[in-house]
Amino acid sequence: MESSKCYSFFEIRSNGYLDFYEGFIADKDSDFDPEYITDKLKIEPYETMKMGTARKNGIGTYLFSSWRTCFQTEPSDATQCMSIVKALTPHISLLQEIYAELNVSFAIQLTAYLDPSNGEVPTVPCFGFDKDVIEFCYLTNTEIGLEIMTFGKE
Repeated sequence: MESSKCYSFFEIRSNGYLDFYEGFIADKDSDFDPEYITDKLKIEPYETMKMGTARKNGIGTYLFSSWRTCFQTEPSDATQCMSIVKALTPHISLLQEIYAELNVSFAIQLTAYLDPSNGEVPTVPCFGFDKDVIEFCYLTNTEIGLEIMTFGKE
């Protein structure tokens, strides 16, 4: 296994907040049909979740709605965000309409995995956001989330 890797994607999700003990808590009026987003943007998501439907693992139901697209795995650097923004920039006005119409939030989510178990010191991917990424986020009220997962030797 490589000592580091990362992936990123764009997500429209129910508005809400993250509780340390309970996980993500969606606002009561933040349910939406992911198919509506697909129809409006004319972009196929790679993953969707609908509040109240059974989870894929069969345990419980989804407590929020989510629509994800532009999944990126290569290269493991800041250009992942730029690829997402280039794909979605033609849809800024539609994203603004969705944001105004529904109780949702937008995010570009980056996740980096650092694994030193093979004896190598993992290289931390470099994340930088150029003006086009910042402008897209500003125009669409998109947050940037960064999650770094580390694994140690046993």
